[in-house]
Amino acid sequence: MKKDSFSKTLGYVIRNLGKIPEISETITIIDSNKGLKTDFADSPVEYVKVLFFDYLNIIRNLTNLSNDDLQLVKIINKKRKEIGLDTNPLGHHGVDVFYEKVRKNDRNYYWRSLIMSLDIGSPIFRSAVVDLSERMVLASRLASEGVVLKDGDPRADKVIWGHTKGLKPEATVHFVICHLIDRLTSQIFQRSRNKKLIKMILNKHFLFDPFGDMIFLLTTRGMINPEISRKWELTREKGGLGWNTPEEQLVFDQEYTK
Repeated sequence: MKKDSFSKTLGYVIRNLGKIPEISETITIIDSNKGLKTDFADSPVEYVKVLFFDYLNIIRNLTNLSNDDLQLVKIINKKRKEIGLDTNPLGHHGVDVFYEKVRKNDRNYYWRSLIMSLDIGSPIFRSAVVDLSERMVLASRLASEGVVLKDGDPRADKVIWGHTKGLKPEATVHFVICHLIDRLTSQIFQRSRNKKLIKMILNKHFLFDPFGDMIFLLTTRGMINPEISRKWELTREKGGLGWNTPEEQLVFDQEYTK
């Protein structure tokens, strides 16, 4: 994707998410293109761009795992459950489940379709952005009405609600990128005419659990932007997302070095 194309795409996403009050500070920072300087980006727009392509690289790794890595993740996920680290009320549907349901041809189809969808002229991209916006807007409305949103609540499971929990601007960028990729994936699977893929998206964590597994694995191997690892592991109070935990990362590190 060329620089001017990315700018147009980013602008389109911002326009569609502009009515969500909880992310207004983040949008203001990106629009001004001031602040959010890091060791890999000297402006907010560059920060978003680098992270977006880094997250895409995680998906690329997800679709192209070696058998050794797949077997390792299976062992780790089993151990996580045994020692009580799998606490999600919806259960953990990680890389091992993803590979059981998404065969090689389907994974190749998914990756090609994802890359081809990254353009504001793509119906898949436009539908994904609208879906993302509508789900976040509804979550904001529910939160404003005093509804406590959490996994396992049928109302929460139909919306995207993490932005209502007080995310910092940097974490909000990660949150939106991940959920945009999730919504793109959902659109691609819906249009695949593959019953297994269509059924997968009924579980709201069908992509986020494999995403998390890949971040653990790539962190252990030193093959990931450390900013992503940090933001997934830090709690919301400390400026992160709180989606992964240090205890889970330690299990990956220990098993990988055996």
